[in-house]
Formats: sequence, C-alpha cells, structure tokens
Amino acid sequence: MGTVSSFALDELIEEGRRMANMITGEELRKAVALETFIKGGDPDSVEGVKYDFHLGTRILMTGGSPINTAQLSELEKSKLQIGPGEVVFALSEEQLDLPTDMFAQLSPKRKI
Repeated sequence: MGTVSSFALDELIEEGRRMANMITGEELRKAVALETFIKGGDPDSVEGVKYDFHLGTRILMTGGSPINTAQLSELEKSKLQIGPGEVVFALSEEQLDLPTDMFAQLSPKRKI
C-alpha cells in the first residue's frame, strides 16, 4: 500500500480535497437526534460508531407484489418465508440523506 507524503497531502488540502474521516459516536448520536442525515432514527440504536437500522413493514419478495406486513394478520405473517436462493428487498424505518462527501457501509447485524 502506498503512502502520501506530507508535500502531496499539502497539495490535496490546497486544492480543497479532504481526506475521509470516520464520524464519532457522539456525532452519530447528534445526527440521529437532529435528523441531519439519519431521518426517523432511534437514539437507542446508536452503539459506538454504528447505527442499527430497524426493519420496516414494507417488503418485496422475488416475483411478487410489494407487501405491507402491517396489513397482514398474524396467521398471514407466520406463513411468510424466504425460499432457498430467493431475494427479498426490505425497507428500513429510517431514511438516509447523506451529504455528497459521506458514505455509509451497511452490513448484517452481528447480534440480535
């Protein structure tokens, strides 16, 4: 992996380019509280520098129509299943509104 000399770094700064930074846990908590880039978030879902998204009620299963699970009976919900190799799209309760100089990395939750 290459390194950036202090001269090259100075040039990048002069050109207005910024190096990527990870936000802190406090900045993430503030973003949730003020709804700056996480809209509809829950402050209790902030853990360090990560945020646990909540599964919403709208899903789309392969070859089917969109489903709003909030409108299903408990029996209908219990019959929902994901088959081997099937893809399901789900929306979170939260929405992201990231500025152009920010990215988010989403990964499965490690613990439930």
